[in-house]
Amino acid sequence: MRLLRNFKFDWLIVLPAAVLVLISISVLMASALAGSTIGVGDVIKQIIYLMIGIVFVVLLQRFDYRLVTRYHKPFYILTLILLVLVEVVGTTVFGARRWLDLGPIQIQPSEFAKLAIILSLGVYFANNYQNSRRFSFIIKSGLISLPILILVLIQPDLGTTLATLIIYIIMLASSKFPKKILLGLMIIGIVLVPAVYPYLGEYQQHRIEVFVNPDSDPQGIGYNVRQARIAIGSGGLSGQGINAGSQSQLNFLPSQHTDFIYSVIGEKLGFVGAMVVLIMELWIVTRIIWLANYSRERTATFLLLGIAGLWFFHSIINIGMNLGLAPVTGLPLPLVSLGGSSLILSLILLGIVNNIYQRKKQLEKTYAETS
Repeated sequence: MRLLRNFKFDWLIVLPAAVLVLISISVLMASALAGSTIGVGDVIKQIIYLMIGIVFVVLLQRFDYRLVTRYHKPFYILTLILLVLVEVVGTTVFGARRWLDLGPIQIQPSEFAKLAIILSLGVYFANNYQNSRRFSFIIKSGLISLPILILVLIQPDLGTTLATLIIYIIMLASSKFPKKILLGLMIIGIVLVPAVYPYLGEYQQHRIEVFVNPDSDPQGIGYNVRQARIAIGSGGLSGQGINAGSQSQLNFLPSQHTDFIYSVIGEKLGFVGAMVVLIMELWIVTRIIWLANYSRERTATFLLLGIAGLWFFHSIINIGMNLGLAPVTGLPLPLVSLGGSSLILSLILLGIVNNIYQRKKQLEKTYAETS
């Protein structure tokens, strides 16, 4: 407690995050006790990951965020090494090699690759802001993202690849780079999407086909999406109850604790519970953007925009695929989906946000005292 007295927490982010974590643990534990595909041990492991994440949040408050950014290069290199190791000795699940097996735990380096991209691009964009009108700027900044993009794409992990691109585009749009040229490049990229399709993994192509035509695979991916929508619809306004829910508890809904946990929440807690989760996720994004808008330091602004973009993309795509409005990509719902790497990353990102908030308060206090 004495350690926390000197910290200034942004409760407008801490409280929504706490609500999301509480809902997640409650739903996961209820499913585990009902004999779902996960056990109580999995939920306890998730709680341990939560404690580890909270430790990172507290430790991050001990240092100025600018000290953290000084080590973005070693962290970037470490991330590349881990991604290469995944290709060599990684564990394959559902046709994708994304995990490193470390005995009792597994880590997903592609999750932390998002942090490496945010830190590296945030520092580069801030340091080269005045030169960001030059076309060479987009080439150099693109080369920072390219190695991670390639290593993640060949896993294959299309969701993380798209999330990385979103971070890059948001930061580029916030620089002095001409918006007309950026828009033109984005249009060219969209036009070239069909050319990329043949190079996607077979299961990725299948997911896109099912998204376009849900009835094309009624017993496979189409089945997953249909069961997710049934689960959400069966929850009604207030839900069937935390200890009820036929789709989840009878295991009709696959991947119900990761990709489709939002459907489980909709079934158990109803429209009200589902809307609370959606509002809390978007509230966090809005608050981060607000902090970015009022930040007095350019590096902080770019870091916050990258974090907000990543959080928004994860939230919208995950919820969208539960509703059948987006293809299934495997992107977790921040602070909610089961998974240690995702949970720890989310808490580290919030730790950086709170560190910047804390420094903002210190700067405001100093400014007031010297005025």
